[in-house]
Amino acid sequence: MQVFVAAPRDRVAVYFADPVNRPEWQASLRRVEILDPGEPHVGQRWVDHVHAAPPFHLRTTRWEPGRVWAEEGTSGPFTAVATLRFEDEVRDGVAGTRVTCTPRVTARGPARPLALGARLVAEVLVRNDLGRAARLLSRRR
Repeated sequence: MQVFVAAPRDRVAVYFADPVNRPEWQASLRRVEILDPGEPHVGQRWVDHVHAAPPFHLRTTRWEPGRVWAEEGTSGPFTAVATLRFEDEVRDGVAGTRVTCTPRVTARGPARPLALGARLVAEVLVRNDLGRAARLLSRRR
């Protein structure tokens, strides 16, 4: 899934890569608990405290500033992986950033059959959240 953000690629990438910003654009979050503070970096860990589920323990697995950011998170038997790619794009004469997100959800043990449903729910949530982030960042120009 993709979203266009009317803002420079470097600023967009840093915004998405910093877990401190997540409650602003991720609707399911109550708060984020930062375990490794500081600038975004590979190995950075945090906990997403969500409204309707147990906490999700996450870490950054890839960070190529301005190009690619990826995370892996677990909650119970579920593991979610998301990769965001950032590319310059001009849309309707406006310079900005195309953000492409590739989410994946798996489950182990007896929860394995639930992984498909969890993936479908995650795709809807991610699509909505990316749109919210794009609107926020575009207004900040």
